[in-house]
Amino acid sequence: PADGGYLTFDYFSKKLIDKLRDYSGVMELCEIMFTSTGNDFYMPTVDDADDEAVAVGEATSPGEDKLAIGRTMIGAYKYSTKIFRVSNELIADSILEIEALLLSKMRARFGKSINRLGTFGTGVAQPTGCALAGQGQALEASVAVSGQVSYAQLNTLVGSINKAYLNEGTAKFSMNQWTEQSLRTVLDGAGRPIWGSGDMAKGNPNTLFGFPIVTNNHRGNWNEAKAAISFGA
Repeated sequence: PADGGYLTFDYFSKKLIDKLRDYSGVMELCEIMFTSTGNDFYMPTVDDADDEAVAVGEATSPGEDKLAIGRTMIGAYKYSTKIFRVSNELIADSILEIEALLLSKMRARFGKSINRLGTFGTGVAQPTGCALAGQGQALEASVAVSGQVSYAQLNTLVGSINKAYLNEGTAKFSMNQWTEQSLRTVLDGAGRPIWGSGDMAKGNPNTLFGFPIVTNNHRGNWNEAKAAISFGA
């Protein structure tokens, strides 16, 4: 306990997770699930995107079909901020709130790793990042020599997502803060800014084409050969 055990209250890890959401853009897009063990586990998948109902004559059997049910493995990985050794005397005598200080430093270390690997992780001895997982499904917009992305390219990116997913209300853009800054100057065909300024104090984020924007500073700038802007549900 004198080496830091006094800090491991039940609510400590929950407070850390809550703060990580603020730090890591990837975690803002994720659903966080708590498991009782650190084992790999499988998530079921159902691919029924191209199947439709069929016309059936009166008193005619419709036949049978089956769903294309599969599964994907979610790997387990352990990361550490390294040990912060804190004496009981320091906890008692410090003019600083030690718990808040440790939470801040742990948040920064975990947040940077989670965000980087959650974006560009290779899936080999590390998590598979969303940029890699989306390959084959993502629409790549060409970048002009000037390093500018046009209204038409962004409009095509939004249009590449099935309307059924857009109607779920979970679709978001993700990009770094420098790309966000550049996009504030992009105009539509009528000369109007496509950027919508929100009010963060009231919980209303900035928007692009009416969809929220999540800042992820591990994404490349839009004039680099990286997945600079992502959009999906």
